[in-house]
Amino acid sequence: MCISDEINIDNKKDGKIMKKKNLYLLSFFTILVTSSACAPIISGSMNASLTEDDVIRKTAGYFDTDPEELEIKNINKELLYTTYKTTYKGTLYNCRIYYGAVSCLRPGEY
Repeated sequence: MCISDEINIDNKKDGKIMKKKNLYLLSFFTILVTSSACAPIISGSMNASLTEDDVIRKTAGYFDTDPEELEIKNINKELLYTTYKTTYKGTLYNCRIYYGAVSCLRPGEY
């Protein structure tokens, strides 16, 4: 049955009729609000357990290289993300891990 179906449910307690469509929409919005409020908590807990070895391993995966080819320094763990600098093949990058995903840009790039 889809949300657009207009099947009525008789509520015998107070004699009111509630449409099934409204129940589906209420459930959908409740799940949406609840799950979006949990996103920072999930990200924060993911970041809290991030170790220096994890940073090296994830960055090596990002550049598709061996960890030995990276120089990582200035690791700064914030509540929701970790920032650090890495040098790969002689080029400096400002990197960030957010929700477990690595992104790296050369200084001045956006």
